[in-house]
Amino acid sequence: LTSETYYYNGTTWSAGGKMMAAKKQMGAAGTSTSALSFGGEDRYGRKPNRTEYYDGVAWTDNNSDIITSRISLVGCGTSMSALNFGGFSSYAANAIGNKTEEYVGVS
Repeated sequence: LTSETYYYNGTTWSAGGKMMAAKKQMGAAGTSTSALSFGGEDRYGRKPNRTEYYDGVAWTDNNSDIITSRISLVGCGTSMSALNFGGFSSYAANAIGNKTEEYVGVS
């Protein structure tokens, strides 16, 4: 598990800024210079509902947590207008999520 991020410029991969916390199976939306990461699972098995914002250099807590903590959720959109949906609330077979949440950023 790592907090490292990488971006692809069309030819090669380059290192980006480190996330605030190492996590896996999170959702994401945006671009390599303006992105969101939400949900997922940390190294202790917790499913934080934190949303982090990336400005192309560093990740910060944007103080707009998702409502329902999940893993393996899907994200789409931009850092100013995004959706997250699906995912699992736990690893149990019946824990499939049917939630959709909308994020509207503030400029």
